[in-house]
Amino acid sequence: MKQIIGIMLLIVVLTGCGSNINGHVVQSDKIKVGVIAPLTGQLAEYGIAFVNGLNLAREELGAEALGFEFIIEDSAYDPKLAVSAFRKLTSVDKVDLVMDWGAATSEAIAPISDEVDVPFIAFSYDDTVPIVSSNAIRAWNPTTKFGKVIVDHISSEKIGIVKTELTYLNKMLEGLEKVSDADVIVIDNYNFGDNDFRTSLLKIRKENISVVGVFLASGQISQFYKQAKELGIELVTFGTDFFESQSEIDASNGLIDGVVFPNMKVSDEFRETYRLKYGDVSQITFAGNAYDMTHIVVREINYNSTASVLSSLKEVKEFSGVLGEYNYAEDDGDRYLSQPVYLRRIENGVVVS
Repeated sequence: MKQIIGIMLLIVVLTGCGSNINGHVVQSDKIKVGVIAPLTGQLAEYGIAFVNGLNLAREELGAEALGFEFIIEDSAYDPKLAVSAFRKLTSVDKVDLVMDWGAATSEAIAPISDEVDVPFIAFSYDDTVPIVSSNAIRAWNPTTKFGKVIVDHISSEKIGIVKTELTYLNKMLEGLEKVSDADVIVIDNYNFGDNDFRTSLLKIRKENISVVGVFLASGQISQFYKQAKELGIELVTFGTDFFESQSEIDASNGLIDGVVFPNMKVSDEFRETYRLKYGDVSQITFAGNAYDMTHIVVREINYNSTASVLSSLKEVKEFSGVLGEYNYAEDDGDRYLSQPVYLRRIENGVVVS
């Protein structure tokens, strides 16, 4: 039966005859999905993994995805570029749905999605995006869920934070503060590209802070731990999903072994499939999220209107993906799809649960 359906869909696409797919009519024009992700720049590792996961899902969906066209744009994690890409996708490509990876870029796009009346899936931890845009739904958990995983693992009256100034990391800090009874102190804020953390480390030693959240970005984490070793400072630390970067793990030369951080996790089967396809598993969590959401976009959504797209997403319950079970939820104006969150640990140069 599946083979027959696949042949029928292929005929529809090639001949332009109408057919009903997931409750919407497909003519010669396909359902168009715009995808914005950082394929270059400092967060390219994330965007590439995200697009890899999307493409892997498309391949595995086969005939089911024939009625869809995914148009991918590079944001370089620059809000201005993301907005330009969004305007191009909606005005020139006439997409039916836009997906964007990144907190800062989604924050910039959100108000515009209402202006052009296009549904918007934000792969972002910024819970204000759905409040700003009635057309937006987030594809990630609230940051309080990540903070709770850390609080349940680490007991301390005082937590120091060394942080890079990023919307995502700011939101992670907010989530931790909301669920923690500890005194959370930001030691220093840094910019992308900063790589000298000795001042912060000396402050940590002077203030006798024993637990530190290393909320730094790729390219900075390994430097922080190397400088701590140079200064002879031993710390109990935890991080964010930036610690899932294999290049950063390798650059640390074992110094971040034992560090924990909260994140989702993919199934063993998906991990092996992805590794064989792409050669590594760096930032595979985001690949898994894109893989799952591509299945949802193709299989679960009615594209008759913006309202029907949003309604379909709100009806997602107990959807089984490689990251676990997806469920739609609402909280104080926030709208999102949740997945299980786990405590992850780096051991012997690899990430384990």
